[in-house]
Amino acid sequence: MRALEAGATKDEILETISVNVAMSGTTGIAESLRVLKLLDELGKL
Repeated sequence: MRALEAGATKDEILETISVNVAMSGTTGIAESLRVLKLLDELGKL
């Protein structure tokens, strides 16, 4: 949410998610799904 408020684009957020998943593995996937769900609910995805 703060990234959106700071002006991050959808592509920037998705890139950050991909790095998180690459570095964190399955735990990163779980957190990333929450972010994607929020973006979808906000109509930003």
